[in-house]
Amino acid sequence: EPSISTAPSEGPSNVPSDVPSLSPSLSTAPSGEPSSTPSHVPSLAPSSEPSSQPSLEPSISTAPSGEPSSTPSSEPSLAPSSQPSSQPSLNPSLSTYPTSEPSLNPSISTAPSESPSSVPSHVPSLAPSSQPSSQPSLEPSVSAAPSLSSRPSSSTEEPSSVPSTSSQPSQSPSLNPTISSRPSSDPTGKPTDQPSFPPTGSPYYPDWTNTEQVCINDGATPEYMKILQRANYLYMDKQECCEEHFSWRVRQCMGNDEPVYYRDGWTSTCKKGDTRDDYDIAFDTLAECCKEQVWWDEYGCLQSSPKVIEFEYTLDLEEFAEPTNCQDTDAIAKRMQDAMAPAMPSGTFILVVGLGGITIENDVVLGTTQCGGSISGGYQGDYSTASDYSEPPGTTTSATFRVSVDCPSSGCTDNQSVKSLYDTTLQSLLTYAQGSMTQDIVNSADISPAVPQLKHIVVDSTSMAADGEYTNPLNDEDTLIEATSFTVEGELSVTGFDASSLDTAGKAEAISFFQAALETTLESEGLSYPVKVTDIVDGKIMYETFIAADSLSDASATVSSIETELANDATRIAIASNAVSEASSSSIASTFNSGFVIDANTQTAITEIPVAKLIVEGQFLTNQVSFGSSDESYLEKAIYEVLLDQGVVSEGGRVEVTGYDGGLITYEVVSYVDVASNVKSKAESIASQITQSSTTAQIASVANSSPGCCTFAFSVLDSSHVSTSGVPSRGWWPDWDFGESTCTNGGKTPSYMSRNYDLYFSESKRECCEQWFPYNLKGCVGPSIEGATKEYFVPNWVDYNCNKKQEGDMDEWQLADTFESLEECCKKRFPYSFTECCSASGSDECGLSSEILYFPREGKCVEGVESAMDQYEILYSESSVRECCASNFWWMTLRVCCSNSGGC
Repeated sequence: EPSISTAPSEGPSNVPSDVPSLSPSLSTAPSGEPSSTPSHVPSLAPSSEPSSQPSLEPSISTAPSGEPSSTPSSEPSLAPSSQPSSQPSLNPSLSTYPTSEPSLNPSISTAPSESPSSVPSHVPSLAPSSQPSSQPSLEPSVSAAPSLSSRPSSSTEEPSSVPSTSSQPSQSPSLNPTISSRPSSDPTGKPTDQPSFPPTGSPYYPDWTNTEQVCINDGATPEYMKILQRANYLYMDKQECCEEHFSWRVRQCMGNDEPVYYRDGWTSTCKKGDTRDDYDIAFDTLAECCKEQVWWDEYGCLQSSPKVIEFEYTLDLEEFAEPTNCQDTDAIAKRMQDAMAPAMPSGTFILVVGLGGITIENDVVLGTTQCGGSISGGYQGDYSTASDYSEPPGTTTSATFRVSVDCPSSGCTDNQSVKSLYDTTLQSLLTYAQGSMTQDIVNSADISPAVPQLKHIVVDSTSMAADGEYTNPLNDEDTLIEATSFTVEGELSVTGFDASSLDTAGKAEAISFFQAALETTLESEGLSYPVKVTDIVDGKIMYETFIAADSLSDASATVSSIETELANDATRIAIASNAVSEASSSSIASTFNSGFVIDANTQTAITEIPVAKLIVEGQFLTNQVSFGSSDESYLEKAIYEVLLDQGVVSEGGRVEVTGYDGGLITYEVVSYVDVASNVKSKAESIASQITQSSTTAQIASVANSSPGCCTFAFSVLDSSHVSTSGVPSRGWWPDWDFGESTCTNGGKTPSYMSRNYDLYFSESKRECCEQWFPYNLKGCVGPSIEGATKEYFVPNWVDYNCNKKQEGDMDEWQLADTFESLEECCKKRFPYSFTECCSASGSDECGLSSEILYFPREGKCVEGVESAMDQYEILYSESSVRECCASNFWWMTLRVCCSNSGGC
């Protein structure tokens, strides 16, 4: 029993007992500060007056009181008890120093108060009560991170007239925002700066749960993607999702089900359809598929494979507004296609390829969707700010549809049967537009994921229009038509003609007279082929003739015919007689009147040259309805001479009038071009030139002035291009098989090249050879129509200008660095001295133009006017964004560069 001191010491003992007193004294003057060494066992009789400041090292009671203190401390404990009291405090403390973060393990009251706190916390609980209070708070708290109500107001209740406003809105929008069942009729006066993610629905995510393996936005995003792997799996851009997670099947992932040509299993044919087999390689045309997949029997593949006709038509869609970005456009187009597909006639496939001013194309190689027209830039683009589609937009927008129809071999036997199939299909589409098309599209709008832009559409069937053009599978217009040509060199032995007495000008005249005589004589014998006399020396007339034919046998037969004809004495006599007539009024007529004789003909060389045959068909509308068969030859010759003079057709070509109906004349231009050249460009030049009014006026003038032609004044009122055959559907690619160092556009192309088209394919054989085989350019390109006399501009690195040289005089390294024009050579090789290069002595002058070019800058290609560009900009410039991206940003994908540059 310890004593109770009536006069306790002023200072505590320096050696306190280890065991607390059972009856401790009650100090009448307790210390102002708590003990720095408090006892480990709590007092059995604690002080009734707590200290003014909390203990820095409060004791942890092993037996806390059963009731909370009636006078709690004003400051929270730095080491609160690990066991909460069983009863809530009637007077809970109000902390003057609350923590900045809420408790990770807050206590859960077993008996929550019936009334909410008058001073609620500013931060919401991470573990809120599962049972809400029976009465709402009169002064509700403003949450910094509001929860989603499990019991929102029903559709029959009115929304709050004074909705709560968060004082601390989150920096990022919700991944799963709530969707009001009763949205307000008026939009907010203070819209957010950024659109919702995404505004039209849930983000796209990769779905591996089925065999299709696609990216979808059905709102069922797995939780681990939303919370833990958002950056890796959630995309606003569907195309980006497909390219990232399904790069080997982008076309299927994007849903680009446009019919493509592919090999039909292990057969020797190709078919057109929607294939989803990963190993099938897709092609734009039947010709391309047969060349690459059935290269051992290409012709048989073309003949045996099913045929398809294609055409386009337009319809106006009322109550439909043009989309504002490519992703929305793609979603709308695909939903319309899916809605219309069940109603299409058997063997018919339909695509939406245009909405208003927007064009939509599917890249067969990459499998992606590309938008053009009024939309440029990346696939996603900018989302539309108009997200409320509850009311009709009051707008009419035109839609363009592309239709593919199977053309069975039994039903497509001639042009008339193909035309009949086109007419029947078009009528079926009109009937559908007049019937259920509107309802089919509207019904599809709410299918998940919804496309609300379609919910009010009305199809105007009276607006349906088609231009009457369609692809004819009986005319293979996408294949390079291979032909054969020979350059035949020979000598005519001549006796009694003294060429040595002629000066340079006189000799040039003599050559022209013999050339005209030789050509005229052969033409009279039905052998109308270009002839060129190259020299007269040592009693020999040296000549070349160019022969082009559709096959090797035809070309060989023509060579033999010319040789036989020139071996005939009568033919040689006629040549000499015609030469005298040609020279009769010239200053060297006396030299030709010497009585010379052409004794014999000798062929000295025959060079076979592979060529391509181009066929361009057109029509003239003339002022004469009486045009007849007797006038055909005059018009044919006039067309050929004018186009040959303009340099758009080659020597050896021909023109044929194929039909006439009153004043409407149909003709066909055939030109044989070097396979190493840009065949497509040459075809476009012919089609463009012959429709020019200046060209048709010149043709009429030549025809009217021809001796014996026409009993009327012939004039062309209008000219139009009808079709072109012989343009290859793909470019040239490097062929390393069997040790070859050449380029080809036939046979089987490796799949890695097909998937990287821009890298491996070139417009012409020469371009391909220059890119891949510059060390063997002559061997790669092979002989050309022009032979070694073809002239190019090559850089002169000594004088820093460009010189014109014949191909046969060039070194190997020069052959790999040639240019068609002086301007191009100076621009690409000497941009820092462009003016001096253009004005170099002996060269045609050139200068910078006002042409729009594209050059690299800061990771993209930008537009500039050539005359205003810097030297380095000119050096790296190209004529299009696509070419600029391909040549200057090879380390990034073409899609990314095009997107950065505003679109290709």
